[in-house]
Amino acid sequence: MKKIEPYNKTLAIVTKDPSTVATLGRVEKALGATVAVVLKYKQQLKHLVEPYTAQLNYLAAHQSQLKALQKGVGESPRQWQHWFYVDMAGMVLFFPAIWLTRGRWSPRRAKRDEEEHEAAVAGELERLLRAEGAGAAH
Repeated sequence: MKKIEPYNKTLAIVTKDPSTVATLGRVEKALGATVAVVLKYKQQLKHLVEPYTAQLNYLAAHQSQLKALQKGVGESPRQWQHWFYVDMAGMVLFFPAIWLTRGRWSPRRAKRDEEEHEAAVAGELERLLRAEGAGAAH
């Protein structure tokens, strides 16, 4: 019990006034350098950690989701490569199909085809109207 008594006495002194240099010197002599360093930064921890306990508790509660997110971030380069290769295979398969598509690739030819189509539609409408007018006259 005699060995524990100096520690208890020193801890009681430190909790009263942890910022004094003399107190830290006594703590270092009594408990060792590591404990003295922890006690030295006790005030900083009190100001930097305690105000954010709600956020730290939230992070602790959602730790599994955060780990899954980290795992996903680590896997994303391989997933990107996978889809890149899928896209490349699609291009290899579908580029030859360009030559099988129908239609006009030249704007001039497309316009000429449209004009021809409009003329044919107008001619057919005119023919239908004449046939309807001739049928009504009878």
